[in-house]
Amino acid sequence: MLGAPTSERDAILNRIKLEDPERYATDAAVWRGDLKAFAERGYCHSRGDWRKEVHAVGAPIRVPRREELVAINCTLSAYRLKPDTLENDVAPRMLDAIRQIEVACGMP
Repeated sequence: MLGAPTSERDAILNRIKLEDPERYATDAAVWRGDLKAFAERGYCHSRGDWRKEVHAVGAPIRVPRREELVAINCTLSAYRLKPDTLENDVAPRMLDAIRQIEVACGMP
């Protein structure tokens, strides 16, 4: 969702706000923090947000002439991770793979 255009992201959040106000109220601050972190890093990072033992990084892939979003992610079991593995090892490799895919698809 963070890689979506602002209008699409706002529509998703508005739908959640209407359909599940309790969830929206609980998660709104987290989403704002994630948006800021995404803008700074270029990827999303879940540190057990969904399940405490599951950590992940993910980022969108810009593909020309595509309306739907395309993304790549890497999910690892938290108990197998050394500290900062996702940030220092996995995320940079994922972002490099994304750049290679985008170039292969004709993105500048």
